[in-house]
Amino acid sequence: MHAFRTISAHVLAFIMAPVAGFAAVLLLAQAAGRLTCWRSANAGSGWMVSMPIGGFGWQVSSVFARAIGCFGMARIVFWLFGVTPTAYAAVFLALLLLAWDVSRFRSVTKPPMQPSPATFSVLRFKTAAGLLSSVTLAVWFLRI
Repeated sequence: MHAFRTISAHVLAFIMAPVAGFAAVLLLAQAAGRLTCWRSANAGSGWMVSMPIGGFGWQVSSVFARAIGCFGMARIVFWLFGVTPTAYAAVFLALLLLAWDVSRFRSVTKPPMQPSPATFSVLRFKTAAGLLSSVTLAVWFLRI
């Protein structure tokens, strides 16, 4: 029974944590007035959100909000299942967030995109800040 709860907690945490991380960034962007919602031009049901890339302050706050949302949700899931968080879950979530940042960095910097040197610098900084926040929150995730 304990093995089933442990596996279920891991699976549910791995599904819900990225969603919570994304939602945390959207909530922060909305609170900061950085979020723009675009509707379909032909009055359809399609929509998307966008926000400016921002400077170093925004990058740091957004990656920490994402990490807090991600690891916080995972911690809640483990608590609900009565299971102690594992190092495997912490490492997986940290690697997931790193892959998220690296993927974003690669999509913006690959041809035919030609980002400005400032944009390139901000994205490189965001990747490093994301890794630092993920490691910091992974340790917190295991300690509390």
